Amino acid sequence: MNKKAIIRFVKPGNYFRYFRHVFNRSVLHYLEAFCAPNSKKSFKYPPVFIVGAPRSGSTLLFQVISDSFDIGFLTNAHCKWFGFPTIATAAQTNKNRKQSSCYESKDGVISGKYGPSECGEWWYRFFRRSPAFVTCGDVEPQKMNRFRRSLLYLESSIGKPVVFKNLYASLRIGPIRSVVPESLFVVVFRNEIDNATSILNGRFRNMGSFEEWWSVPPPNIEVLRTLPVYEQVINQVREINQTIIDSLKLASVPPEDIVVVPYEKLCLNPEACMDEVEVLLRKKGWQGERRRLEKTKFETRHQRVNDDVLDAQLRKYSAQTQEDRRGVYVK
Repeated sequence: MNKKAIIRFVKPGNYFRYFRHVFNRSVLHYLEAFCAPNSKKSFKYPPVFIVGAPRSGSTLLFQVISDSFDIGFLTNAHCKWFGFPTIATAAQTNKNRKQSSCYESKDGVISGKYGPSECGEWWYRFFRRSPAFVTCGDVEPQKMNRFRRSLLYLESSIGKPVVFKNLYASLRIGPIRSVVPESLFVVVFRNEIDNATSILNGRFRNMGSFEEWWSVPPPNIEVLRTLPVYEQVINQVREINQTIIDSLKLASVPPEDIVVVPYEKLCLNPEACMDEVEVLLRKKGWQGERRRLEKTKFETRHQRVNDDVLDAQLRKYSAQTQEDRRGVYVK
């Protein structure tokens, strides 16, 4: 047994986290199912889902939305009690409401007890882990009923529109819209090369290698695994974006329930992007306060792969196979 394994074994906090996880799964999950509203109840405010490819700027978008509007969202505190996240909502008071974002994150993770969170474990209560892509025929009706009820409970406890950012939701649009036909979607797209480059660098940073798969897998992941790494990431971005477009169409989501946000526009003029989000929210009954952002623009990050040969291969492949897959499903 190596040193790190020994430290994990003797560290008391690890045991507490393990038993809390078991408690969430085996007790709180069922307690919420008992207490949550009936699934036939209507939402006062439709839930909003941010979707997009990994490293597309979704975290920045999430932070900008949460700074601009008086809305609710799952926090890191909620995630500790993912089996019954309303517990965390009840514990929050006016003094610990979200402060303005510092616009810092690490691979989509925002620090701080009350920082916005993707809260994967809450989602896995209702959706399978693998394969990540699910259709309406792949989900269990009972779990979808509990999903809607959990959403209703969160909305009623927070008392505001609730915005969710978990990029695996990009592969769950059909079931989400089916069980929550009121749902709204904010779709973020980014320049293909910048997006794919960021994924490659994320692979190396998190996996220690450009070859190891990292982050959201599209429906055809097994095919992509057989390709060179620069083709993998370009097609990872393309396939996830196309899956979003196709899923929205298949679910018959009308354009008025969708806002498309290009990452580059978000950086250059975030207020203009929030104008579109505000129109979406107000059409659905939101009457809250619109807050002006402290930052009027953000740096658009144009990265290069931390390997000159791989960077050149990625750019050449993108140019040779370029398709404009953005704006296909826009008003």
